[in-house]
Amino acid sequence: MYLRTYKGRDILSDTSKSIIEQGRVEKIKYGYYQWQDEKAFTEVSVITVLFLTAITLIFIQMQSYAENIYMDELSGLYNRRYLKAVLAKRKNTDANSLYGIMMDVNDFKYINDSFGHSMGDKAISTMGNILFKSIPDAGIAIRYAGDEFIVLLTDADKACVLATINEINKNISRFNDSKAEPFELSVSMGYAEFGKDDNAEVFLRNMDDKMYEEKRRYHGAAPSIPELNDVYDFGR
Repeated sequence: MYLRTYKGRDILSDTSKSIIEQGRVEKIKYGYYQWQDEKAFTEVSVITVLFLTAITLIFIQMQSYAENIYMDELSGLYNRRYLKAVLAKRKNTDANSLYGIMMDVNDFKYINDSFGHSMGDKAISTMGNILFKSIPDAGIAIRYAGDEFIVLLTDADKACVLATINEINKNISRFNDSKAEPFELSVSMGYAEFGKDDNAEVFLRNMDDKMYEEKRRYHGAAPSIPELNDVYDFGR
């Protein structure tokens, strides 16, 4: 087993230098050190293992931090920062089709005012679970702001978008029928395609406009639901 020096300069740690000074290794040609006893080998081996372990832990922590900055803790979905990163990356690539569905929880203020903010938080986390179950494998669910959410669908067509909207509404209805919580959920949704000449701002504005069209219909009548129950089977 050898420890390397570089161009005659000792690059060993202080601990290793101390071991050498104690006569437990001897210098041989080409700038290497050779172990004279097993104890010295064991001591430096432990140091090496600890150093590599520390580097590995730092790398894992950095990865975890990078992932956490893109996650919304309450909903369990991606956050607005992640949405910005995805859309910023898209404008620099010749990507395939991209559709977005923006939605807003109807009467969210009523849930907070009637049942308390803890139930409001529960409504947000419930919506996160519903979206996670409702979108296809290639979809991305994002908590955009407050009680607003966005679903991104890549390599999708309009039929897939409408099927996803229908799946979200069906899973919301299942939740409401279960009576698991004192509140019920409904959402107003609008969708748009990221056009060739669009940027992130235009894409988001188009979704937002469509969503508020649905919101106005909600306050005047029941929201429309696309009749595409069996167009796509997401295997949920």
